[in-house]
Amino acid sequence: MWCYKVRGSDGRLAVISSGFKTEREAQDAGERAKGMINSICHPNLEGLAVVTEEYETILGSVAEMPFEPEESHHPQRSKAVAG
Repeated sequence: MWCYKVRGSDGRLAVISSGFKTEREAQDAGERAKGMINSICHPNLEGLAVVTEEYETILGSVAEMPFEPEESHHPQRSKAVAG
């Protein structure tokens, strides 16, 4: 199995996808993903690169993804002041 990664010019991981039977399939899918990112984020705003790897080698990449805890959606309760 193969995967692709789309990385920004600073090496930042933008997209990762796996499950491709061949390296060529992964490369083609990565190029399509890169094209979609470029069309959404204004073309040539950031240089993007597509990297293909065998699936087993990406397990450590999960640690590269930033973790953003969910914000609390509980409204603050206000206490009524007796007057």
